[in-house]
Amino acid sequence: TGLNMSTTSGFEWIFQAIEEETLVGVTDGSYIREFYPSLCSAAVILECSAGRGRLSLSFSDHCLQANAYRGEIMGLMALHLLLLSFNKVQPQLQGSVHIYSDCLGALNKVEHLPPQRIPSKCKHSDILKNIMVNCTSLSFKRFFSHVKAHQDDKEEFSKLERPSQLNCICDGEAKQNILCTDLTDLPKQRAFPLEPIT
Repeated sequence: TGLNMSTTSGFEWIFQAIEEETLVGVTDGSYIREFYPSLCSAAVILECSAGRGRLSLSFSDHCLQANAYRGEIMGLMALHLLLLSFNKVQPQLQGSVHIYSDCLGALNKVEHLPPQRIPSKCKHSDILKNIMVNCTSLSFKRFFSHVKAHQDDKEEFSKLERPSQLNCICDGEAKQNILCTDLTDLPKQRAFPLEPIT
């Protein structure tokens, strides 16, 4: 997992951005079947639209269930776990975060998670349960929006709206994570953060 901080003042800017409703969270996943069929990845960016700071990370998941959808939903899980960690530091934190993804199916699934139980036969229930159990009671609001994928294929990057630009960056970072993974020394699948069993 790579984590990049663009400010030296820690995470204080994130709390301010949530309170003033300027925090944007963007995620994208990747899966390159021809390269390695049991590996998918995700990239996440948190950015303050008022220019306070930016945080980015990318990671991969080696498992038999790897596919493009799992990569997308992993990114949403990582984004929610980050928000949970900030909320644990400031439990009364108010405000909102605007979350963007180019996968409408994953976005809708996470936005409308059932409050009590995810059916065990549901695809990628390990990820969905992690979000449902740990991240649905945040003290601040979450708004979800779909952004079209690969917009930089048809338009200049500089002409795209900021969420679209961030999605393009996430797409590149997620692909790069797969391409840079040492396929001869893959670690065994591990439990996700806060997951009691695998």
